[in-house]
Amino acid sequence: MAEAGTLTAGQAETTALANRHANIYYTVVEGTYQVVITVSPGPDEGGPPMRIVSDLTEGESQGISIGGFGNDTLLTTLTVKRTRNQVSFNVGTRNVSSRQKVTGNPAN
Repeated sequence: MAEAGTLTAGQAETTALANRHANIYYTVVEGTYQVVITVSPGPDEGGPPMRIVSDLTEGESQGISIGGFGNDTLLTTLTVKRTRNQVSFNVGTRNVSSRQKVTGNPAN
């Protein structure tokens, strides 16, 4: 399941994120785009919501993921991106494996 949308300042959108819900909105204060994502448990889950706040400049994006561990687990990712005067979001899923190799040298 994939879901996408585009927001304007002050407009909120709620989307499914694995077994949770994510509410996304942003405000503009003195040219700074502040994105607020509140992730809430689903109806069968417990616990408090989690709030993630970030400032996005032109062309920047932010991603948050929910998923399990182990072989062949499903990872659900919410990606939020700023393009000019709008913020867009995309929710997607992909299969990941704990046996995937990481390439490159993080020290470089």
